[in-house]
Amino acid sequence: MSQEISASPRVAQTRQGDAIAISRRIGGDPALLHIDAVDFETQVAGKAAARTESAALSAQLAVGAIAAEVAAAKVMITAGLSGDPPLTFRGSWDASTNTPDLLASDPREGDLWIVSQAGTTEIGGQKEWNTGDAAWYHNGAWAYFARAGWAAVAQTITAISAIRAGSSEIRTPGSQKWAVAWVGSTGQVLGGILHDGTPQFSSDDALFGPLRVKRDPRSGEGTMQIDAARTRNLHATEAVHAGQARIGTAGSGRWLAAWVDAMGAVMGGIGRDGSPLFPGARAQIGPVRIEQETLRGTGVITLDQSGAVIANGSDLTFPGAHSPARGRIADKVARRAPGYRDDERCGFRAGDLWQADRTLYTCLKSSAEGAIWDLARDGAGACPGDVFGTDLAGAWGVDAMIGGYTGPAFDVTTIAGGARQVTTISILPGGRHDADALARVLVMRDTGSPAEVTTLYDQSGRNHPLTGTYGNAPRIGAVTVNGHAAISFDASGARQRRALANAEISVPSSSFTALAFGKWTATNSALNENIQLLTVGTFSTISGIDEDGRLGVHDGKTFFRGASRQKCNPGMAGISAAGGVVSVWSGEQSDPIAVYPSALEGNATGFTLGASGVGQSCNGVLTGVVLARRAATETDFSRAYRSGALRWDWTPQARPRLWAIGDSRTAGYLSENGLTWPTMISDYLDQPMTVINLGVSGSKTEDFISMTLPGVQDDLARDPDAYNLAVIWLGINDFAGGRNKDVTMQNIRKIVAALLEGGVQHVWVISEIFAGDQEWFWQYLPCGENPDLTLVGPFTAGMPLSPFGKTGVDTIVWHPDGIHPLPSAGRVIASTLADSINAFIVRDLER
Repeated sequence: MSQEISASPRVAQTRQGDAIAISRRIGGDPALLHIDAVDFETQVAGKAAARTESAALSAQLAVGAIAAEVAAAKVMITAGLSGDPPLTFRGSWDASTNTPDLLASDPREGDLWIVSQAGTTEIGGQKEWNTGDAAWYHNGAWAYFARAGWAAVAQTITAISAIRAGSSEIRTPGSQKWAVAWVGSTGQVLGGILHDGTPQFSSDDALFGPLRVKRDPRSGEGTMQIDAARTRNLHATEAVHAGQARIGTAGSGRWLAAWVDAMGAVMGGIGRDGSPLFPGARAQIGPVRIEQETLRGTGVITLDQSGAVIANGSDLTFPGAHSPARGRIADKVARRAPGYRDDERCGFRAGDLWQADRTLYTCLKSSAEGAIWDLARDGAGACPGDVFGTDLAGAWGVDAMIGGYTGPAFDVTTIAGGARQVTTISILPGGRHDADALARVLVMRDTGSPAEVTTLYDQSGRNHPLTGTYGNAPRIGAVTVNGHAAISFDASGARQRRALANAEISVPSSSFTALAFGKWTATNSALNENIQLLTVGTFSTISGIDEDGRLGVHDGKTFFRGASRQKCNPGMAGISAAGGVVSVWSGEQSDPIAVYPSALEGNATGFTLGASGVGQSCNGVLTGVVLARRAATETDFSRAYRSGALRWDWTPQARPRLWAIGDSRTAGYLSENGLTWPTMISDYLDQPMTVINLGVSGSKTEDFISMTLPGVQDDLARDPDAYNLAVIWLGINDFAGGRNKDVTMQNIRKIVAALLEGGVQHVWVISEIFAGDQEWFWQYLPCGENPDLTLVGPFTAGMPLSPFGKTGVDTIVWHPDGIHPLPSAGRVIASTLADSINAFIVRDLER
C-alpha cells in the first residue's frame, strides 16, 4: 500500500525496497508518497517486469560504487519506464544559504542538485538537508533524495557519456574516461577500456554475468574466464552506450554483450544464455572473418589494449578471436608467411627461421600466448660460398656457390651409342646451370645407363676440382632437392663406394669448416657400415655410430659419438674444427665433440665428398658444398644456412617430427640415389614435417630397443611439447632369423608403448608382407585396441603390393631377393602412410 509522508519526511525511516514518489492531487498541493516495496512491484513494475531488473542495474551503474537508496533508484526507474528523461545534473547546492536560489529558479523536469553544504532551507516540504543529499525536480515539484549518488556520474565516476538499460537512458555532461566499460550484477563498474586504450579493472577478480574479468599482472591486459554455470539467472544490463563504443542492443533482451560495426549494426556477441551468437552466417569484424557458431563452455579470453579479443583460451568462438581448439601444428606453413599464432605452442622459439615464397622471416619473440615475426634482416650471402670471403678454400655445386660465378660447373659422363661421353655443364648468368644442356645429355644416353658427375669444378678460383671415376662417381638426373638438380649417392648396402675427391687441398686441422647443402637419406647405420658424407683430412662425419641414430665423427683412428640427428628434409650439414674440438652441424645447430688433441695438429690434407673408405655408403643428395680455411662463427653458419634456404627453397619452419623406425627396408638397403620411403613421404604429406630416418639394415626389434630407443626417449623428454608421430616397420629380421614370433610382437608392442609414453601423439605400424606373418600383426595389434595406434597393411589383398595370387618376385616393385622394396614400392608405402597421417593431422587440427 502507499501512504502520504509527513510534511517533513525522513527517507531514512523507509525500509529497503520501498519507493518515494511525487503525487499531485487535483486542485491541491503536491505530496510525497511512501510506497511499500511489495506494492511497488505491482504498481510500477508490472507492465515492464521483463525490463525492470536490467534497468535497475543500469541506474546502479550510473551510481558506480557509491551506494544509493534503493527507493531512489526505483523512483528513477519509474520515470525512465514512463518515457520521461530521468535527470539532468545541474551542480552543487548550499542548503544553508540556498545558493543558488532554487526557490526563485525556473526549474526544468529532471533537474538534479546535490547538497554541498548541509542546511535547513525548506524545499518541497523538506527542511533538513545533509551533505550528499539531492533535490530533484520531477512532475512539477522538488523531491528529496537522501545520500543521493546520481551526481557521482558527473563528478567522480563520470565514466560513460550515456547509459541505456531497456528503454531508459542516463546521460552525463561528458566525462571522457571510458571508451568501453563492463558492469557487475549489482551495477558497479568492474572494468573497461579507457579512451587512451588502457584497460582498467576495479578489482583483480570481478564477475560480469558469465564473464570473470581478471587483471593480468604481467602485461596489463585483461582476461575473461567463461563459466557456463554462471549463464543462468543473469542480471546484467541489456545495453550500454559508452561514448562512441557500444555493447548490447537497446531493450531487446537478446544480448548480454555484443560487438557492433561502425554503422552500429550488431555483428556478433554473447547471448543472454552465455552462447556466442552471430546474426548472419558470417561477419567481418576488423580483419577477422567469423563463421556462425553457437557454443558454450569454459576457458580464458585475452583482450588487447583496444578491447579486442586477441587470444581465446576458451572453447567458445568470439568475434576477433581465432578458435582456441587449435593443436600444436601450425597449418599450411609452406605456403604462407608466419603469424602470431606460429608460437611456442607450435614449437617455434626466438631465433627460428621461416622461408616462404623466397622470403626469409625470423622469430623475434615467442611464448604460448603468441609470437612476433619479422623479415630476416641480418643479411644472408648471395650464395653460401660468399660467407667466407678470402678464407674460402673451395666451392663446388650444381649451381653457383659464389655470387656472380659463371663457368664450368660439372662434367657429366654417360654412355651413348655404346661409347663413353663426357659433357661439361656450365653455370649461366643468373647462377643456375645450363638445364637444357643437361637435359639433352640425359635424353641421349643409352637406356639403363647412369649419368654420373665425374668432376665438380672449383668455383673459388683456387683450382681444386673434385673428381671421380665413372662407375664410382655420384649420379645426376635421378633425384632433385625441391626440384633443383642434385648429385646422389647410394645409401645403406651400397655395392660400391661413390665419391668425388681432391687429394691436394689443405686446411689447418685445428681450424676449418666444411658445409654440404642438400638432403639426407638417413641418420643411422648398422654396426661397422659407417655411412659417410664429408671427409676433411682424416676427419669424417659418420651417421649412426653403433646404431645410435646420431651424427658422429671419425678422426682416422677412433669413432666419437655425437648428439645431433640428420633429417631427411633439405638443409645444411657440416663439420668444423675450433678451440680443440670438432663440431658437426645439422642445420644451424652445432654439436661439439671432443677428439684427441693429436688429431688437431698440423694440416688436414685432402677433401672427399661421399664415402672415403671408412664406409661404403653416403647419405647425401647434394646441391653444393664449401670448404673454408677457418672455423666459421655462428653468424657465418647462420648466413650460409639462410642463403641455402633461399636458394633451394627449404622449409626450416617444419616443426612436427615423424620418426621412421625400421630395418633395411626403411634404411634404403640396395636402393640407389637415396630413394627410400622416408625420403619420399614428404611428397605426399599435406603438412611439412621433419622426417628422421632411424632405419638400420639388419636391425631386429631387440636391437632397436637396446641401441636406438634410449636416444629417442631422451629426445622426446628434452622437448616434451613437440609434436611427434612415428612409423615402425620391424619384424622381418626377427621372423627370418628364427626368433620367437610371440617375443617379436611383444617387442613391437613394447616399442609402441615406449613411444606413446614419451609423448608421441600417434604410432603407425607397417605389417609384414606374407599372409602368415601378417596374421601375427593382426593378432597382437588388433584394430581398435589402442586409439593411438594404427596398423597399416599395404600388402593385404587388393593393395598394389599384395603378393597374393602372384608367382615369383614382382620385379616392378621388389629387388630380386623379394624382401627389399624398389623405389616404386617405396612410393606406394610412402603414399599409403601419408594418406593415414594426413587424415590424422586434419582430425587433430579440428580438435
